[in-house]
Amino acid sequence: MRNIILIFFSILLFSCNAQKKNISNTLDAGDGELTLLIKDNYSNIDTPEIQIIKEAKSLKSFFSTINKSRKPGLAVPRVDFNKSMLIALCSGEQEEGKVIALTLDKEEDLKLILKVTEDKVVNKNASSTTISTPFYLYKMPLTDKEIVFVKEDYQY
Repeated sequence: MRNIILIFFSILLFSCNAQKKNISNTLDAGDGELTLLIKDNYSNIDTPEIQIIKEAKSLKSFFSTINKSRKPGLAVPRVDFNKSMLIALCSGEQEEGKVIALTLDKEEDLKLILKVTEDKVVNKNASSTTISTPFYLYKMPLTDKEIVFVKEDYQY
């Protein structure tokens, strides 16, 4: 009986790999560029917002919101916050088919200007409109400069 229980718990322990992905969860500062790490159509965040994440506690809080209705949830990436920071771009509720991107527009002495662009992708096979709450998680080198987000019509 003791062996059966031991075997059961061993199998249970080794089979709990649901959140492991084929990509590495460890991020380095990279080559100084803005890099898209994760994008998904469901964030559980209904209003547009941008978060600058410079610490592990804020990252875990962001992923707890993202993973509220996911089983299993998305894995929280491990980031060296001494070298890197993350930018979470949440576009709020919108029709599926819009793609939002974040690019470095201009770098000045005291600030970085990041441009938010929005493109509409036409899907000819879509028969109905689906509402989603997409999010995009970008990585960039840690900076003390002020970060300004601009869009053609407004600033965040």
